[in-house]
Formats: sequence, structure tokens, C-alpha cells
Amino acid sequence: MEESILHGGEKELLELKKTLQEKNRYNAVLDSMDAAVDEQKLKIEQRKADIEKEMNLEVKRRRDAEAAPFYTEIASCEVELQKARDERNRKREELIGQMIAEEKEMYEKRKENLEKQRKLIGQTEGVPGICTTRLFLAFFCPRNGKDALILVSGLVILFLVLPMVVYFGAYGGNDRQALTGIYLVFIVVFYTLYLLINNLVKDKYLVGINKLLKVTEEMEKLEANRKKREKELENLPDSALDLGEFDEEVNRLQAVIEELNKQKDLALLNFDSDERRHIAIGQEVQEKFKPELDQMNAVLEETISSYEKMQQEYDKFLNDRRIEERYGILLQAEPDIFSQTVIDELIFYLTHSDAENISKAIIKRKKKLGQPMNN
Repeated sequence: MEESILHGGEKELLELKKTLQEKNRYNAVLDSMDAAVDEQKLKIEQRKADIEKEMNLEVKRRRDAEAAPFYTEIASCEVELQKARDERNRKREELIGQMIAEEKEMYEKRKENLEKQRKLIGQTEGVPGICTTRLFLAFFCPRNGKDALILVSGLVILFLVLPMVVYFGAYGGNDRQALTGIYLVFIVVFYTLYLLINNLVKDKYLVGINKLLKVTEEMEKLEANRKKREKELENLPDSALDLGEFDEEVNRLQAVIEELNKQKDLALLNFDSDERRHIAIGQEVQEKFKPELDQMNAVLEETISSYEKMQQEYDKFLNDRRIEERYGILLQAEPDIFSQTVIDELIFYLTHSDAENISKAIIKRKKKLGQPMNN
């Protein structure tokens, strides 16, 4: 049969062509059906994975629903707790404000008394008002670091700033001798004034000034104590305030929240350890999706059944045509040796009685098959 086909014969070539076309059609249909089976199996597996996820989500939803009432009640208690704390803080600020107001009232009275003492000393001792100023006390009766700073600043202004202002204003900064003279004038004038004030004012009213200094020191101590006491009151411990009623309410709400949290944790623990409930939830979800899975499996079985029927039909076709027996060697060749295109070419040569080209084509393809060159 092979030699008959290779040496010509339009009928044999047409039969081979028809057989190849039918075989290729079967192969294409079987490949398509096989791919459809694989695709349906993949869909079923993916859907089963989705159902598994849905089961886990449903367990989580049921678990959240189990804890939801506790969360709602806990949130409500936390709101009440925050209100109780705010009310307690307002009461604390109110009590501290009252204490600060009382302390301030006492301070104002003591300060008023000290001011009256200052005026009385000034009147009885005849001390001039200038002797009670901070600048006078810093120059003639310095007592602390603040007075020393005022004194140094005053000296810098008197003996550095003012002379330089006069020097540059009057002489333009070009006469060094004038600068020396200005300094001498400032030193003499202000030192003389200092001695006069010290001798005529300070010494004359020294007793009254000392009394005024004592009163001033008391006023400064009073002010310092007031600020210190105010800070102490702001940071006053709760134990020193009457907040028992508010503390009881706060403690009660905290205890309620703690108990609710324990009940919630116990409920969730019971849920997590209840395997029967989990199994029941899984069965509910599976029942929900069972019709869909049954439908998909039915489609799969139908596709497999159709594939098997087509495979049987294909096997029958191969047996009826005696494909392996008649064309076994040709069908095992490479696709480009005895393909439908090549057969069409041979039929064309036959039809046009082109024996030379037929011979060449057959020899060429037999060489590719590795067969002997029989004439």
C-alpha cells in the first residue's frame, strides 16, 4: 500500500487525505474535550477552596457575634467611666480652685498689711519715696544677686554708654582727649552725686530705710511662698481632697468592665473549644453550596462521558479504517513529510501528469523518512 501511494494513484492519495482529515478532526475534538474536563476540575477545586474560606469566615462571624453583646456593654460602661472620670477631675479642679482662692485672699490681706506698714514707716520716719524704689536700694543697699545685676547694669550705662553717646554725638569720635574729658566729667559728677545721696539721704534715713528693707523682704518672701504654695496646691495628692464619692463610682465602673471582659473571654474560649459547633457551622455552609457543587460535578461527569464516547468512536474509526495497518509508517512520519499539504501537492502533480516532479517529491520525502529508494 505504501509503495502504491508513493508511486502515484490519485484514488489512494485522496483516500489518505480524507483519512488524515477525519483523524485530525477526532484529535482536535478529543483535545478540546480533554481541556474542558481539566478546566471543569479546576473550577470545582477553586470553588471548594472558596467554600473552605467561606466556612472560616462564617466561623469568625459567629465568633464575633458571640462576643458582640459584651463589646457593646463594655463600650457603654467605658463611656460612663470616662464621664465619671471627667466629673471627678472637674470636682478636683473645683476644690483646688477654692483652696487657691482662699490662699490668695489670705495673701492679699497680708500684703495689704505690709503695704500699710511701709506707708506708716515712711510717714513716721520721714523717709522720701525715692528711697523705697528698687533702683535706689540696688545702688545704696544691695541685698541679693538681682540688686547686684541692676547695679552693674546701671554702672555700664552711666560710665560707658552715656559717655560714648556724648562723645560721638558732640565730637564725631575723632577727639581722644575729649573722650578722656567726658569720662572725667561723668566720673566726677556721678561720684559726687553718689556721695551726696549716700551721706545726705541714706545716712539721715538709715533707720527708716532698714525698716523698709525688712518689710520689703517680708513682702518678697510672701510672694515666693504664695507661688510655691500655689504649685503645691496644683499638685495636691487626691488623698488630701474629698473625692471619695467620685472614686467609688470610678472603681465600680472599672470593676464592671473587668468582669465583662472576663465573661467575654470565657464565652470566646467556650466557642473556640466547641468542635461540634464548628462542625455544624461547616455543614451548614456546605449544605448552602451543595446544589452548586452538585451542578458542577454533573457538568464534569457529562463532559467525561462525552469524552469517553468520542474516544470509543475514535477507536472504532481507527479499527474500521485499519489506520495503523495501512498508513502506520506514514502517520508516524514528521508532520512536514506526509501532511495534507504534501498530499495536495502530490495530487496536483498526478492530475497534471507531471511524473518527473512526482518522482522527485517522493524521493525527497523517502529520504527524510530514511527508507530505501525503491523504483
